[in-house]
Amino acid sequence: MNGPYTTKAEAGKIQIFDSAGSIVEDPAHQSYWDYETSKSLETSYYFTDMDRMIEHFKKRESLIYVTWNCNVQNPERSVSNDIEDLHFNEKYRVINVPKGVVQQQHPDFTLSGFGAEETNGLSSSPSKTWITEDLWVDLNKKIQDDAHPARKISTWPIERSFVYFDVSDFSRMLPGHQALVINSIVHIVQNDTYWAPVSVSDIREDMDAKICIGDGYIFVFRNALKATRFAAYLAQLTEHLHAHRKIPVEYHFRIGVHVGRVYCFWDPGRNDWNYIGDGINGGQRVLGAVGKDTDDVMFVSAQVRQKIASEPDSYWRNQVLGMLHNRGRKADKHGNPWRVYEVSHTGLMSHVTTSLNP
Repeated sequence: MNGPYTTKAEAGKIQIFDSAGSIVEDPAHQSYWDYETSKSLETSYYFTDMDRMIEHFKKRESLIYVTWNCNVQNPERSVSNDIEDLHFNEKYRVINVPKGVVQQQHPDFTLSGFGAEETNGLSSSPSKTWITEDLWVDLNKKIQDDAHPARKISTWPIERSFVYFDVSDFSRMLPGHQALVINSIVHIVQNDTYWAPVSVSDIREDMDAKICIGDGYIFVFRNALKATRFAAYLAQLTEHLHAHRKIPVEYHFRIGVHVGRVYCFWDPGRNDWNYIGDGINGGQRVLGAVGKDTDDVMFVSAQVRQKIASEPDSYWRNQVLGMLHNRGRKADKHGNPWRVYEVSHTGLMSHVTTSLNP
């Protein structure tokens, strides 16, 4: 085939022409979908492969713009040069299933009929990204899985639980001590021996990401109960290792846990996903509400307690709820009140760490 390629949409399908003006017909291979094509001096992209499409959006720092509660008046309409939204119904399933166009986020474009409040500040502009019908159907399925990359490059938020592990007085430490502290945290979390006991062996599997924030770490979980168990065990394990002199530098900590909705974006610096939204901000707000006058403590937000209480009855659900102590409403640095609960991590996890005694 001879590139570059041009396209023409008519009769409900796309025709692609090579530089010689011949129609490209390769239904078995369809390699032309992976090429950048030219059309009216505007760039278009064609994909049949999910992984390639995801990498394309990650590198371009674009988002698949998802709308819902939309009615398609004429689902049989042919594909035209106009942009087709990625439509979802109230159950977030695609209801417009011809070959379609995906939209990307753009700060200079405002959706007509939608204010910033209704769209949560997100806006979009045409991206000229076309996908095959098979990929459209596959995208419809994958995007409903909040752990799949397709969902994470979309404007449909996900719910995550965030564990803030903040090292007290970190800025007052010598630089060499700071490095030893951060390395110690990484070692504790990554050491399989420490997480071998049956009662905690399943926790790390739920972890979505680990983000270093300079003076500590943010650990991201899909489940609020497992996030709370992880935080309590990490606190107890840190104290246990300090007592047995298995950490090179002694340090103290404060832990805050919060759950909420976030948007994802690909962070090239970390080569991993990162998060924006109330969920990740709330963990810091919990710590701010607790204050800096107390060390080696763990607090969770009222949203975390509510999420755990809604879980099916289980041993760990009941154990965690029994270890939460209401510390009332406390204002964060912005003056906003937060109802926080202190967790007795020693009471919750002491029976686990005793099995690690030398």
